[in-house]
Amino acid sequence: SIISHELRTPVQKANSGLDLIAADCDSGYIDDVRDPLERMEELLDELISIVKYGDSVEETTAIDLEPIVTDTWPNAPNSSLEIESSLPTIAAEESRLRQVFENLFRNALEHGSGETQIRVGVIEYDDAAASETTGIYVADDGPGVPPEKREQVFEYGYTGADDGTGLGLAIVDRIVDGFGWEITVTESRDGGARFELRDIPVA
Repeated sequence: SIISHELRTPVQKANSGLDLIAADCDSGYIDDVRDPLERMEELLDELISIVKYGDSVEETTAIDLEPIVTDTWPNAPNSSLEIESSLPTIAAEESRLRQVFENLFRNALEHGSGETQIRVGVIEYDDAAASETTGIYVADDGPGVPPEKREQVFEYGYTGADDGTGLGLAIVDRIVDGFGWEITVTESRDGGARFELRDIPVA
């Protein structure tokens, strides 16, 4: 509530004032002001997510995963999403689940070349646990994550992008921990990053 009111409201007022100025004059300085305001809004959204999704999840419902994946895909120009296998119905809390995929997709697009190809599918298990839990991967064809950085990417403030906040993957890690799942990052078959979500209860 404090973040939303005391911080977001002044930023919104500044944006409104900037729109009025832009309507009256054409100046290159307008974008110089708008860009940091947009970054502040992004940071505020992610800070709110950290607070909102910080607790353990006590109640879950059965959620069909495929509509969540397709709904959270941002339809980025020149980029594509491919669902490589039939996605299961899992036990989760919907708003947090959406945040996980929104952030994973955003991370892939921020680090991609502008023509990022993202694949989502089921991790095949070799043991009996497959009947009770499942695993999901989100893989891309971007620059990937070096082995020595694969734990750091989930830390608050770490970013490999010039315009990154360093909060997106940290929020994912926190939500996954709240669900009681596990997340790791490895190399995709295209040389990019492959995020693996494991120990997801099947509904």
